[in-house]
Amino acid sequence: ALALASLGGWQYQVAAHPLPFPTDKFGIAVARFGEGPDFDVTDDSREISDRIFQELTSTFQGNPDLKDLVEVRSMGLIRNPDEAREAGALVKADLVIWGRLLRTDEKANIQFTILETPDKVSNPAFPRVIPLLEPEMTIAPDIPKDDVDQIVAKLGLGITTFTQGLAYYFQWDFLNAVRAFRQADDPALALTGLNNSYLLRLYYGLSLQL
Repeated sequence: ALALASLGGWQYQVAAHPLPFPTDKFGIAVARFGEGPDFDVTDDSREISDRIFQELTSTFQGNPDLKDLVEVRSMGLIRNPDEAREAGALVKADLVIWGRLLRTDEKANIQFTILETPDKVSNPAFPRVIPLLEPEMTIAPDIPKDDVDQIVAKLGLGITTFTQGLAYYFQWDFLNAVRAFRQADDPALALTGLNNSYLLRLYYGLSLQL
């Protein structure tokens, strides 16, 4: 009974006070996606967030330059940018990814945001000249309402290209950052809205400059 009580207490502490990302890692937190105006957790929203988490994990584990420098973790449901900032700051994440699935009778729309946490917003050795006007990147592609595979394919491509660029950037590997951001700026991603992102343009320009 004592052992079970201790285990339960430990699990509560981990849930209530999650361990921060190591300071030598680029920390990516992937929140549970919700569905609808109330961010309900449904089978589809759960599958979308789980598969995006798995895709990011496998992408970075398969990248010999970044596999030891990047850590991807899942976190609970996030409903707005303030919650994302608070949760990200709590675990000292460099990046928080969250979103929701909205469906009509004919199509689905994913509102998905990559949010920088305040303490990791820029490389302190190279201060920004341009002010940070938009601390988040939002992509909202329209897709057939029940095609989860297409949802994940579109979101996964946009997320992985941008986050790889950021991971390289924060490791001061500006040449590979330029290559990743150039890929993210490909016209093929125009349908996701990714290549119109303020953050993508900003980091692409900074990487070229540096």
